[in-house]
Amino acid sequence: MGELDLDIGESEIIVQTPGTYSALRLGKCAFLFAPNTKANFRVDDGLAVRVVHLLQGALHSVFDPEAVAERAVITRHATIAIRGTALYTELDEEKNRTCTCCCYGRILIETSSETEMQRAAYHSPRVINSSGQIDRLSGKGLNHHSSENLNFLEKSVGRRAGVVDRLKYILPR
Repeated sequence: MGELDLDIGESEIIVQTPGTYSALRLGKCAFLFAPNTKANFRVDDGLAVRVVHLLQGALHSVFDPEAVAERAVITRHATIAIRGTALYTELDEEKNRTCTCCCYGRILIETSSETEMQRAAYHSPRVINSSGQIDRLSGKGLNHHSSENLNFLEKSVGRRAGVVDRLKYILPR
C-alpha cells in the first residue's frame, strides 16, 4: 500500500494518491484508492463522510450501514446516493464516462437524464456516459475491483462482508 497526500480541513479532506494503491479509514467508512486518484471528502464532526467528489481515478468504498444521514459519491457524470453499502466508482477519462458498481446494498444513481434505484446482493455494475445515460453491464463488467477488496475494507472498520437478508448487507464482526 502506498502513502496518501492528505490535506485535512475542518469539514473537508482532500486526498491524492501516488502511483500505488492506498487505503483510508474515516470513522466507520473505508476507502481503497486506485493509483493516481484525486478526491475531496466533505465530512462532519467525528469524520463522518457525507460527500465524496471523485475528481480522477477510482475508489472502492464501504460506508457505515448504521448511518442515517444522506451520503453521496459525485462525479462529473452522476450523483450516487449511498444507503449503507459497498460501492466501486471509477472515472474513465479515455471514454468520458463513470463506471460504478453497487457491490451490495442500495444506491440511487441520478444523472442529467436518468435516475435508477439499485438494490444488490452481489456486484451490479453500471456505466454512465457523458450524456447521462445509465447502461447495465453484462457479466463481470468492471474488472478493476474485487470481493477481496471488500473484505479488506470491511475488516478495517470491524465488520465483515456478507448478506444477512434482503435489507441488511453488513454483519457485525
